[in-house]
Amino acid sequence: MSTTVAQPTQANAGLFVVLLAIAAVATALITPFVAPNLGVMPVFVFLILFALVHGSLRYGLRNLLVFIAICLVVSNIYENVSILTGFPFGWYHYSGGGKLFNVPLMIGTYYFAIGYSSWQVASILLDGADARLQRRINLFALPAVASVVMTVFDLSTDAVASTIGHFWIWHDGGGFYGVPYTNYLGWTLTTWTFYQLFAFYLARRPAAVRPAPTRNFFVLPVLAYASLGLNTVVSAFTTAVDGSVVDQAGASWQISHIQEAAFLCATYTVVFLSVLALLKIARGDLRGS
Repeated sequence: MSTTVAQPTQANAGLFVVLLAIAAVATALITPFVAPNLGVMPVFVFLILFALVHGSLRYGLRNLLVFIAICLVVSNIYENVSILTGFPFGWYHYSGGGKLFNVPLMIGTYYFAIGYSSWQVASILLDGADARLQRRINLFALPAVASVVMTVFDLSTDAVASTIGHFWIWHDGGGFYGVPYTNYLGWTLTTWTFYQLFAFYLARRPAAVRPAPTRNFFVLPVLAYASLGLNTVVSAFTTAVDGSVVDQAGASWQISHIQEAAFLCATYTVVFLSVLALLKIARGDLRGS
């Protein structure tokens, strides 16, 4: 009896996760036209739900909760330490409220949502490495690649969110449109840390990684990840603003130049990596994953 109940339940979850991936892409493309001031926020709603459902199907709810816990704890520690000491991201602070210590609660959910899709894309690029973490090269290669896959998203969005949007403030500005290079090193370190911890966890539990029901199962996290880049690309054309902004160091930046840089970064990083992952799937490189 339990089997007959589980099958339709899993099928329903599979359909739901497809709809969530489609909704993320659609929202990424539509929001810049109908609600440009919201930025990528609406996309995150679908990405969080997507990560919860797809992650439960891939790893089981208990193991996904471990990933969430590692992600939230590690990111919150690194962010708070940096706000207090300047390491590893640099000196900055968040505007607004709703914080856990010095970091808004929503930041942790963003790390999880982007982090899950980035992890899946990196695994696809490495031919399904999350299912083969007993191999030492996969155990260390997957967290390293995933950290870069996730960091390039911030490369394309941080200046828009901070220098223009002032969602967080860099105290000393920075060379990349008001953002310091240490921010991206900090992202790489933070994401590598929680990815590596999760990789160690999964490597001791090979049965935790469930076989994909269909090849299209791997397409879905790629679409979720791609939605982030597509939103940035479209926003660069629909929210073009004249004028300039001045960062905390007194440097003046043309808003149109920041948006142009965001467009280029997103196109040649997030969007390109998404296309590359889809080509890997189409080639059949993930057989047995």
